Amino acid sequence: MCGQDRPSGSRYQTQACFKPVDKKVAKEGDLVVEEFPISFGGYDYIYGRIAYVVGNSPAPVILVHHNYAGLKQFDIDQACFLAKVGYVGLAVDLYKETPAYTYQDRALNSGRIVDFEGFCAAARAENPMEREDAQYPDEELQGFFGMMPKDPKDDGKVHWQGIRHFIGAFRQMNALLRAPGNWRGLMDAFLQKAFAHPAVKAGHAAAIGYCLGGQSCLEQVRAGHQIQAICSFHGLLHSRPTTEAEPLNSLKRMSKEDFDKELAIPNTYNTAARVLIQNGAEDAEVPADTIMDFMQEMDAQGIDWRFENHARGPHGFALPKGSPGGDHYTESIDRRSTLAMLSLFAETFPSFPQFPVECNAAGCKLGQRILVEGDTARQRQRASVMAVGSFVAGAFLGVLALKVSKSKL
Repeated sequence: MCGQDRPSGSRYQTQACFKPVDKKVAKEGDLVVEEFPISFGGYDYIYGRIAYVVGNSPAPVILVHHNYAGLKQFDIDQACFLAKVGYVGLAVDLYKETPAYTYQDRALNSGRIVDFEGFCAAARAENPMEREDAQYPDEELQGFFGMMPKDPKDDGKVHWQGIRHFIGAFRQMNALLRAPGNWRGLMDAFLQKAFAHPAVKAGHAAAIGYCLGGQSCLEQVRAGHQIQAICSFHGLLHSRPTTEAEPLNSLKRMSKEDFDKELAIPNTYNTAARVLIQNGAEDAEVPADTIMDFMQEMDAQGIDWRFENHARGPHGFALPKGSPGGDHYTESIDRRSTLAMLSLFAETFPSFPQFPVECNAAGCKLGQRILVEGDTARQRQRASVMAVGSFVAGAFLGVLALKVSKSKL
């Protein structure tokens, strides 16, 4: 379940092929990652990152939207994967940093094992709900402690860092979902700034996202943003927050009727965007009624959509172990869904070739390559360069041989 997996204790590690080169010393063909801060609504979102390969022609930018946990290293690495494929990757930062949920907390959902007494002391000292009086009655803490997953080998104790992560992430997620105008505006600010970057082909863009990130992708379509395609990985199909009665239960969402009445804003759909949904057939976060609602919504706008349902697929199938939400990583589905995403981008941006990459950010080796219309021209160009190089080398050797023969005479 989103944000409620048992702490695995493992840590996500960046694949070697996605470690960037410092821009100051980078040469043609090197991967570079730059800071990409955005000031919006009176707040500075400082953790965004843009990835590209030095020497490549300007290419479409692909926004990478994070899951419930917020922007973290996995999202940046997936932006690096997209950059090495041939695009520009932009890891988007949609969360505000607070004392109760720092940037470091986003990637840490385990650690600091405590019993009930330690749990109460930590809750009152760190105030994860950010209450003005920082008051947490014993009865409330007992109920919360009882519902948290426990590892039998820890003698019924809990990971305080996991709880801090879980509460902080859900508070940030719900703040986003309850302010759709701000959410859409922030994403568009990232998009417009990206169009001004020299590595980006202005006006050419797509988006991908995981869990909450899938919702972000669909919100960009609903907002009419200038993107040509989106791909959602185990993303929810609506944009409703959890209920006020159970704010930390991802399966308890505001009703469609209440959302339309209290929070919804007008949609100005980008009807030209291609929409690809990669869904796990056993994802409890995406019930059947929301699938039907999504299809009807897209059809009503005449949007080109595709819904791929992967047999027995769980929520979080594309998130690697060690990354929050990654306890149900399924390599076969990650591979198929990644290839489907690349096929979507090849169809959408046919004049931009794709290049083979060792693996994606989860470490999944794709074993296949999507051929793009532009690849043929690129191959001819490379063949021409090689032919010219061979001719020049041959001529040089011929002149050298002539000089040698003359010297012997």
